[in-house]
Amino acid sequence: MSVNRKAYLDARHRVEVCREPVPTPGRGEALVAIKANGICGSDIHFYQEGRLGNFVVTRPYLPGHEASGEVVGVGAGVVGVSPGDRVVIEPGIPCGRCPRCRSGRYNLCPEVVFLSAPPVDGTFCDYLSIRADMLHKMPEGMSFEMGALAEPTAVAVHAVNRGAVRYGDTAAILGCGPIGLLTL
Repeated sequence: MSVNRKAYLDARHRVEVCREPVPTPGRGEALVAIKANGICGSDIHFYQEGRLGNFVVTRPYLPGHEASGEVVGVGAGVVGVSPGDRVVIEPGIPCGRCPRCRSGRYNLCPEVVFLSAPPVDGTFCDYLSIRADMLHKMPEGMSFEMGALAEPTAVAVHAVNRGAVRYGDTAAILGCGPIGLLTL
């Protein structure tokens, strides 16, 4: 556990794997050994076009935000996860203090930091130190590959719930990528 391989994407659409020290988790953080990553459509946009909306690749950064892994260390003050826990990483990291966060709508936090939205590094690495409250334990028997599908599945479930779509309803799904298929 002395080397952390990280797959950086640069502004010229090149991927370079670098070896760096394994991070040390700070207060409230856990160190996760990444075991599986999904490749999101946003990762493809950044690779092919160097941008997605207002997010532009201007310096090398780590793509990836659909990930699962195993907790291998924790910083001071961490509760809820321990070394050996198999976890899914929630990639949208809210401030936790604003009115939206305090009301439970932290997905609408104006200060949210999203893994892999340049310049914020993502999960295409061996080890990631992240706020421990952004980790969710995986059920027994769930593979790491299935765990990496938790984030796009959550997006699909949220879309169905927000649209109040129920079994037997008629709805249009635009796009047949992973989230469109999961929504179906």
